[in-house]
Amino acid sequence: SSIQNQLTILAMCDAGNGQNISGASNFSFSSAFLMAGAQSCLFNIWKQDDKTASVLLGYFLENITHGQAKDDALRNAKINYLKN
Repeated sequence: SSIQNQLTILAMCDAGNGQNISGASNFSFSSAFLMAGAQSCLFNIWKQDDKTASVLLGYFLENITHGQAKDDALRNAKINYLKN
C-alpha cells in the first residue's frame, strides 16, 4: 500500500542525503517516502543537534496549526528560531 498523507516529517539527521544511483538521481531515505506517495517531506540535509531540531519543529508545527502554508511555516520557524 502507499502512503497517503500531506506531510511526512523525518526527524533525523541527514535524511535528505543519499547515494547517487547509476542512471538516476540522488536516492535518500526521504526519496523513499516521496516515491511511496507522501505528498511532501520535511527533512534535514545536515547534522543538527536534537535541541535545535526540536525547537525548529515546534515552531514549524505551530505555524502549520495556525494555517500557514508549509513553505511559509518553515521559513517563519527559522526566522523565529534566529530571533529567539
